[in-house]
Amino acid sequence: MESVHAGLRWSVQNPIDCMVHDHEVVARALVRTRELSTRLQEQAPGCLSMQALFVALRELEADTRHHIHKENNVLFPAGLRAEAAIANRRARLEERAS
Repeated sequence: MESVHAGLRWSVQNPIDCMVHDHEVVARALVRTRELSTRLQEQAPGCLSMQALFVALRELEADTRHHIHKENNVLFPAGLRAEAAIANRRARLEERAS
């Protein structure tokens, strides 16, 4: 709340931008992991341990992509809307005070 009282010098946009960048890096890593695991799977089709690993990797990818989707498409926009609402409320209060 201090940022609101200080004239919004700080914004949630900055950390959101960093996290979106991190999400892009993780998404590329997931693609690369899937590519490598597919090659491995082709080399060891009958190994139960490897099959279990591939199932776990697919679950990890699905969970991570779901997490990224929720943050990018729900949480981050909600944070930006909340910040905008606070800034608008502050501006209205300042107008009334002048």
